[in-house]
Amino acid sequence: MNKTTTTFKEFNENYPCTECNAPCCRYLQIPYKTPTTWMDMDFIGYILNFPKVTVTVSKSGVWGILIQQDCKHLDATTMKCNIHGTSEQPKTCVYFNPYQCNYKLNLNDENPETLYVLDFEKFKYWVQYLKFDKNGLIIDAPDYEKSLEILRDFETGKKIESTSDINKKSSSHNK
Repeated sequence: MNKTTTTFKEFNENYPCTECNAPCCRYLQIPYKTPTTWMDMDFIGYILNFPKVTVTVSKSGVWGILIQQDCKHLDATTMKCNIHGTSEQPKTCVYFNPYQCNYKLNLNDENPETLYVLDFEKFKYWVQYLKFDKNGLIIDAPDYEKSLEILRDFETGKKIESTSDINKKSSSHNK
């Protein structure tokens, strides 16, 4: 039986870091401003040329740069920190709340729950669905759900229509 609820005692006994592959110590996540221009998108394309760099976009529209690189203090065999509990451990790590771990939620398997990840190839495909005005400002972009659909279609090799193409077709049918 799949148990979806837990008691306080059970929750307390099931420490979230137990048997975790330490994504918080294997990925560096850097916040990035929400792109609004062609140049912003060009910069994202540029950084995606570097190995181990991807871009994340959350359900709420927050962008980030994700670098897959183990922390120098991570023991790759045990997946434990060599400086945990010492004065050398960064305060970012000391005060990290494992019960609200966004890393484990989104970076432990192929299907993140609250964001999508763009590598260079996915970005090249996804960016085709953006529309810009004459000044290079983004005037139309797929929302989170549409982006997930676009990326699923990228995986299957199927091209979907952009929102503006669909709107053009429906307005021409109404004439």
